[in-house]
Amino acid sequence: MADEFLRITHRSDISYLAGIIDGEGCLSVIKRSSGGWDVNFGVTSTCLEMLEHIQKSFGGTVIRENRGERQEQAYRWHLVAKPRLIELLPELIPELVVKKMNAILLLDFCLRFSPGKGKRFSLCEKLLMDKYARVSSILNSIGPGSTAIKQQTVTAIVGFKNG
Repeated sequence: MADEFLRITHRSDISYLAGIIDGEGCLSVIKRSSGGWDVNFGVTSTCLEMLEHIQKSFGGTVIRENRGERQEQAYRWHLVAKPRLIELLPELIPELVVKKMNAILLLDFCLRFSPGKGKRFSLCEKLLMDKYARVSSILNSIGPGSTAIKQQTVTAIVGFKNG
């Protein structure tokens, strides 16, 4: 499993990933219908070569996406292991522009809620995880004035001010 460990070899790899994440990436906290929470950090693209390069540099998994007959085949690279995200995100955040707040929220979530086997969360923790999922949804929304709303929302939950 050595190939699954995060391998950051060059600063240029971080900058490259930041550009791809800013343009095509998805960073979110999602509440599952079963009641649990997932982190989503990945890129979907029709360029398999690019995603395999990212996988080789940072670990994670590349999967084939199911698409309709008329659509070009797409692939998804994702990294979901919280320890690896905790390692990567602090390196990536300074390089991000568009998805910086999403990355800060995701890192904060991973640092606060890293469950071990059999770990049970308190009601207060579950309510806070729900809040992270709602804020993540706001950060991923598009609309007039959304940048100011996004900044206020992230500042309220993690105390971060961009800039």
